[in-house]
Amino acid sequence: MSSQLVWLITGTTSGLGRDLALEALKRGDKVIATGRARSVAKLADLKEKGADVLELDVTAPLEDLHEIAKKDLSEDGGALNGICVNNVTRMFMIYMQVGALCGTLCHYQVGTSRSICIDFGYFRTAFLAADQRAPQVARIPDYQETSQRAEAALQAYNGKQPGDPLKGVAVIADVVKGEGGAAGKPFPRSLALGTDCYTGAKQSSLDAIERLEAWKEVSFSTDYED
Repeated sequence: MSSQLVWLITGTTSGLGRDLALEALKRGDKVIATGRARSVAKLADLKEKGADVLELDVTAPLEDLHEIAKKDLSEDGGALNGICVNNVTRMFMIYMQVGALCGTLCHYQVGTSRSICIDFGYFRTAFLAADQRAPQVARIPDYQETSQRAEAALQAYNGKQPGDPLKGVAVIADVVKGEGGAAGKPFPRSLALGTDCYTGAKQSSLDAIERLEAWKEVSFSTDYED
């Protein structure tokens, strides 16, 4: 693997995106950190640490994203590991042959490409903080009580999430680069980060197997008999 990788990371103004950018820079990799116009100033410290800062609105028209991708990646070609979302990826993959969905990380080198879907448990970022979301508006009165209970539960959990963001991004970098706990392991198609995520994913898989077996006879009944 290339000694220096190029990471395209959206949402680097805060949270896991920012922590991942710092982790990649710490490992000597190149980072393209993106943010919307109203928040791109928050990326100044990342720029000071060596990141390229790119103003990028993930909701912009595809034509605008196309031009941004063409301009930026023509200067930053090479191996790319990116966490991208929605129509942003559609434009960047034209130039880097890398595709991703929200929570999906893709790695591209000449002649090869790999992707991994990373499922996150609850990590202790500011994501659940009240000031990180728009004020709650009850549009359907009948659901107001349910909505309020859900909001109260989130607020009660804020600051108590089990996941350590710094450990999480370190694992992501290890998996991409084949280092640390990922050394010698095959590149996974998916990865559950956090004990809560692992437990939930395992139970969901067990439930799916139980459901398959319960309906096995019905499933098999639709084949031709010859």
